[in-house]
Amino acid sequence: MSKYILFLSICLLFLLSLTAVVLLVTNKISFYSSNKATPFGMIKSPPTPVINNSLSFSPIDQTILPGQINSLNIILQSQNNNNEAIPNTIQLEIAYDPNAISNVSIQSGDFFQNPLILINTINEHSGRISYALEKSPSDSTIKALGTVATLSFIPNVNFTNNYSPIKFLEKTLIRGKNGENILTSTTSANIIFKLPIKP
Repeated sequence: MSKYILFLSICLLFLLSLTAVVLLVTNKISFYSSNKATPFGMIKSPPTPVINNSLSFSPIDQTILPGQINSLNIILQSQNNNNEAIPNTIQLEIAYDPNAISNVSIQSGDFFQNPLILINTINEHSGRISYALEKSPSDSTIKALGTVATLSFIPNVNFTNNYSPIKFLEKTLIRGKNGENILTSTTSANIIFKLPIKP
């Protein structure tokens, strides 16, 4: 009986030793895979680039009265740890229903200081807005959140639907310093029509 217990003890110790060796080797492999060896020791690899440039309307859902001037802000949220991914040029391609709104205009916001306006075209027949602006060479500010542009319009009094969307089109883009498109996401908006109370 004592020999059997001794045998089990030796087997248990062997298994524990083997487990410790496996864990040690695994940790070393993980360490070396995330670090680089140099003659001066170990250095960590550079952090993974974080790129997040999203465009949205504010407010996303806006309740309005027909016939009154209204506006939507186009917001850019930018989170980057890579200088090449900092927004330099922004091109907005927006679609709306021309039966729902008219007298549409757009002007730059505060995301860039004194930006260069490259495109400013509004087709009120097709409901298409093309607006592009570029950061001025003298603008050294870097913002994480700001208004790219403000869209103004008047809801048509004869529009009978309860709501109408305003959408970013696929050609909407944000270019960084290297010229690559760094736009990560867009969020469209809904204009909700509030019918006036009849006396």
